[in-house]
Amino acid sequence: MGITYKEAYAKPLLAVYTPQIMNLILVFIFGLLVGSSATYFYAKSYWIKRLKVTKQRLFVQYDSDIRAEQQHRQQLENREGQWLRQHEESANRESALAEQLEAKARSFRQRQVEYEKRLAAEKQVSLRLQDDYEARLGTARGDRAKLQSEYDGYKLEAKANVDESLQESLAVEQRNRALDATNKQLENEKKVLESALCQEREQHQKSLEQAYQEPNVDFGKIISELFPNVKLMRDSLCEINKNKRNIGTILCRLQALNNRDFSYSKKLHATSNDWSECRAPHMKLLRIYYRKEKRESGGCEVLISYKKDSKTQDKDVFWLKLQPKKP
Repeated sequence: MGITYKEAYAKPLLAVYTPQIMNLILVFIFGLLVGSSATYFYAKSYWIKRLKVTKQRLFVQYDSDIRAEQQHRQQLENREGQWLRQHEESANRESALAEQLEAKARSFRQRQVEYEKRLAAEKQVSLRLQDDYEARLGTARGDRAKLQSEYDGYKLEAKANVDESLQESLAVEQRNRALDATNKQLENEKKVLESALCQEREQHQKSLEQAYQEPNVDFGKIISELFPNVKLMRDSLCEINKNKRNIGTILCRLQALNNRDFSYSKKLHATSNDWSECRAPHMKLLRIYYRKEKRESGGCEVLISYKKDSKTQDKDVFWLKLQPKKP
């Protein structure tokens, strides 16, 4: 049998490449072993970590479930306690209400018995009142008949009295007419007398004004004699003589001060309330300042001035402040 070319050529190639192929196979197998080992150890560590994480998560979930279950159980226990307390309170209220109902029932029965007794007593009283009413009614009927007879007698007597009163009223009316005529006559006489009195007053006023204008009238002497408790200060007398038209108002106020009548007065604060000012009606520009003594029977120092302007009054107040105070 002969050897072919392929066979002759393949044997040397196989002898040459067989060690290399074996090395490659060994390297491949070794690589597979190493890779498998690395893969195994990597997979093992990975799944161990995954198992730890999963176990931790399961433990956390289990703990949360256990806590939720415990909370739920606690809530159920609380609700059960509340329900038991409510049930106990309801039972207590029910027993209290039952006791109150029983007490009210006893009270109602007692009141019913008392009401029946009171009704029986009131019935007896009503019967007695009815008997008394019938007796009084009979008496009243007798009194009514008696009063009716007396009324008829009074009616006849009143008719006679009315006739007499009519006659008297006619006489009174006649007297009133006579009195009205007399009153009218007196009114006319009164008007005549008032007219005459007004004329006399006007004449007296004119005479008085003429007397005031007389140059020989000494008002200082008149005032000192009429009002001994009044002492005129500074130029008061000159002011009076210059303005005789207001002598009536001046004499009126001086008479009041002489009689210790200090109405229509106002304290002067600028003089520390030591002096006062008269503020009587119809004084116009007239100013009367006075200072009374402390004793009850004492007199008054009086300054009479006319307010020409504000400076005049300021000067008067300044002069009053300079006067020494009385002890």
